[in-house]
Amino acid sequence: MESDYVYAMQSYCLPKYQELFKVIANLGGCILRQQLTRLLFKNRTDYSQADALVKKLLDAKLVKIQYIGRNSVLILTYPVFRYLGIPRTTNLNGTRLKLSALILEKYLRQGVWRQDDPVTALRKRMEKTSALFFRPLGEPHMRQLYALMQAFEERGLSTDGLRYQYARAEKRMEHGFRKEYSRHKIDLTKEADLYTLERKSIYLTGVKEQENEYGRRELTGIVDVYWISNLEAIRMAEYIIEAKRVLESTLQNDCGTQFHIYSHGAEDKAYTEKVYSFLEQYPEYVLPDTARQQVTFHFFNTRRTLFGGVSPSTIK
Repeated sequence: MESDYVYAMQSYCLPKYQELFKVIANLGGCILRQQLTRLLFKNRTDYSQADALVKKLLDAKLVKIQYIGRNSVLILTYPVFRYLGIPRTTNLNGTRLKLSALILEKYLRQGVWRQDDPVTALRKRMEKTSALFFRPLGEPHMRQLYALMQAFEERGLSTDGLRYQYARAEKRMEHGFRKEYSRHKIDLTKEADLYTLERKSIYLTGVKEQENEYGRRELTGIVDVYWISNLEAIRMAEYIIEAKRVLESTLQNDCGTQFHIYSHGAEDKAYTEKVYSFLEQYPEYVLPDTARQQVTFHFFNTRRTLFGGVSPSTIK
């Protein structure tokens, strides 16, 4: 019987591919087939490389497919979420797909596919950040902040800012479990924090420690901005300044920030110059070339490579 076959396939596939399922869940429960192929098969884009795996997962009814131009997106189904202990399923929309694809594209272009076990390597790298889906509200931030507090304490650094943000994230988690809670009406002040930055697709990825030209150890917060919607240059500059102030007050210890802005679009030098021009009006970037050194744009031009000729801006 078909149901017996499906059950047998699920019993086989769920434990065998659980690391891959965790990665896809972290990405919002969906993955473009082209990116799946590149992740698993050393950055190759020949879809046939993943045919056997995709067929197996479809036969087991662990994924379903939607098509976007000449590409397709695999979406996890309920049995996978149940196996991972996640009490929900994917509600795919254009915003989630574009964010998911942009996050994964960053890791692919950084060469995660070169690892001996790229799926596990990707999961571990992602889980050091707070850019994760299907987690209790505040939990990714709390986990990340706790790890930073431990690292700072070992170096004798102040953790006051980290503890303040941890308390706010903890409060959001507590409110998140209340029935009357709404993601759009939060019982907290309007003060910017890691959550409000997340709502703008801005994430603290990690903290880098290095020696400067004078032999002094310096800390730099690495910040990822996933630019997935139309945003005027002046508003982008405002987002960067807000994030810089929130994160540097959180990290303290004379910690600076390095911003990486990722886009699905083609390179737009006129836009980036406008952003730098607006940033230079703020005291944080008033020194010559500071903005250009501390804020970097990465244009992936994914219209053809990921979306089969469909402009990402038209995907809603």
